[in-house]
Order: sequence, then C-alpha cells, then structure tokens
Amino acid sequence: MRPQRLQEVLGCFHLLVWANWDLGYLNPYMVLLLISGQDKANPLATVLSAAMLLKYGLGEEKAAQRIETAVLNTLNRGFRTGDICSAGNKLVGCKEMGEEVLKSIDQKIPAAV
Repeated sequence: MRPQRLQEVLGCFHLLVWANWDLGYLNPYMVLLLISGQDKANPLATVLSAAMLLKYGLGEEKAAQRIETAVLNTLNRGFRTGDICSAGNKLVGCKEMGEEVLKSIDQKIPAAV
C-alpha cells in the first residue's frame, strides 16, 4: 500500500473511532487509543488468537495446546493486567504478562483449571 493511501486509511479509522465519543461509552477501539504506549493492554486475547490460528488454520494442535496451557498457568499464578485484576492478584503490564506466558511455555507445567 502506498504511504499516502495508508495515511488516508488510518486517518479515516481515527475519525471513525472518535465519532463514537458521544455514544456514552468507550468502545474497544477508543480504549486502545487511550492506553496506547502505556503498557496497559491485555495481550491474552491476541495470544489465544494465535493459538486458534495454529489449531484451526494450520492443524498444529499440540502447539496450540501449549499456548493455551501457558495462558492458564500464567493466570493460575495470579498475574493480571489492569482490566482483569482483583485483590490477591499481581498487577502487571502488557509486556510482563507476555513474558510470564513465555515462562509458562518453557516450564511445561500442567494447567489446573
């Protein structure tokens, strides 16, 4: 895509997001703009989407299971981003949550649901 065209597309996206401001709630796109660059996003949906791609798109069920198990292990160890944090859990940012998921993949500990 030409750089100018990319700017047009992103500019339209930006306008559409802010056009929702008067709806009385923050839609997911607005939240992403508001927390961009602050290490506050929850990466788990993206990580689990990658697991779905592996499982359903590429037929790599074992790899997908390792990722899903790693996410469960990370949550079972009490790590939470701000959107899902509650008392008794450790509040972490996007980067640390991703690092903890990677540690869980390396540890190969079975997840307790």
